[in-house]
Amino acid sequence: MTRLRIWLARWASGKAVLGGVAVVVAYNAVMARYFFPSRARVPRPPDLRFFYTPETLEHILAAWMPHARRFFLGHLVVDALYPLLYGTVFALGLAWLYRAPKGEPAPAWTVLLPGMAVLADLGENLVLSLLMAQMPHPDPFFAWGAAWLTCTKWLFVGASTLAVVLGLVRGRWKGLRSDASGEEDS
Repeated sequence: MTRLRIWLARWASGKAVLGGVAVVVAYNAVMARYFFPSRARVPRPPDLRFFYTPETLEHILAAWMPHARRFFLGHLVVDALYPLLYGTVFALGLAWLYRAPKGEPAPAWTVLLPGMAVLADLGENLVLSLLMAQMPHPDPFFAWGAAWLTCTKWLFVGASTLAVVLGLVRGRWKGLRSDASGEEDS
């Protein structure tokens, strides 16, 4: 993890973060248009919900016709790239916002928060793919696993987002303090 933190310290900058955010927004725009046409009459995918029960998941998966289920499996394959993308952007942003003085890497938690979100998201995608393959009788054990992985993902995404907001406030506060004292912020 130390190598990753050093790499992030080297590459983390406002430009890199803004570029990453632009790529994430573009990815979302393309994928939303491609995978969720406006006239689709299928329920929202489970990975966009905060939590669901195995019964709800079974209803969601059953609503996808066999053709749509194959399409959804393709979506999960493409969705494997997305956690890596947003996780990298979160980690770059947190490394930039919480960088230590003199170029030292940011604290380990700046990698762990988005890293846990990525691991939960990849696990969720894997389990949802398995459940799709089990249709029309998905295993309740795996359905609960998918539900908990989804919830875990959103908790860590939320924690990462909160850390970004707090980092922005912290940076602004440091800027105000250094402006008031006439010192330069390093």
